[in-house]
Amino acid sequence: MLSDTQLIKAAKEGDTRAVEQILQQCQSQVYRFALNMCRHRQDAEDVLQDTLIAIARSIHSFRGEAALSTWVYTIARRLCFKQQHGRKHAPVLEHPLKSDLRKDAQYVAHPGHTPDEVLLNQELQTILRDAIHTLEPEYREILVLRDVEGLKASQVANVVGLSLAAVKSRLHRARAQVRNKIATVLESNHNSQLETSSPCTDILTLYSKYLEDEISAEICAEMSEHIQHCSVCRATCNTLKDTLALCKQMPQARVPLSLQESIRDALASTAKTP
Repeated sequence: MLSDTQLIKAAKEGDTRAVEQILQQCQSQVYRFALNMCRHRQDAEDVLQDTLIAIARSIHSFRGEAALSTWVYTIARRLCFKQQHGRKHAPVLEHPLKSDLRKDAQYVAHPGHTPDEVLLNQELQTILRDAIHTLEPEYREILVLRDVEGLKASQVANVVGLSLAAVKSRLHRARAQVRNKIATVLESNHNSQLETSSPCTDILTLYSKYLEDEISAEICAEMSEHIQHCSVCRATCNTLKDTLALCKQMPQARVPLSLQESIRDALASTAKTP
């Protein structure tokens, strides 16, 4: 399999198969990102189609100063906000997009998992998506890009046009908000006793900073020591860890066959346009 660098080089030289492979590789991730960012299914489909067309049209001008994924998500993000702006004065759907997201998710059972475990994971993923959907867009995009799509924090900063410090600040807040919405479910499914007390400190932010290598070795040691002896803070960190694990496990979005055909027709039409 060719690397991104080799594919881009071939695409710039006019290899249509290389262009098709680039589009094929990124379509599921772009669709998942659009579904997480848009409130309307049709908007997400439009964002996917417009993003792939934009990639095909401008791949020859891609200079490689950033990773291919960074460039792709930058295009998708711009088109998401364009769609949202167009919907600004439109009526909100009675049935929110989140209620239908399960239809778009391609669940893959992990080897050794029982049917009950697979079902539980699906239910947790639905709850997670609902929680992510409640975030304000400026926080949602940061969490989705970093914890769902797997971009580095520095790459997220390039996509959204913010400083690294601003990205991490929003990331910590978004993680805490999502964790707080699903913590009770995570704890009950782990058969752990629900804690009624509050953490001794802002352990969620501190632990999130630890995951981003933002705290010193001394503070890290102090936090580890505290967690060992404080069941409340330990449980809080564990549910954040579980939340982020669920984010990483969020299944790719299945692109409907009808949409794939529509995209192919649109790309073919674009290729014929001088």
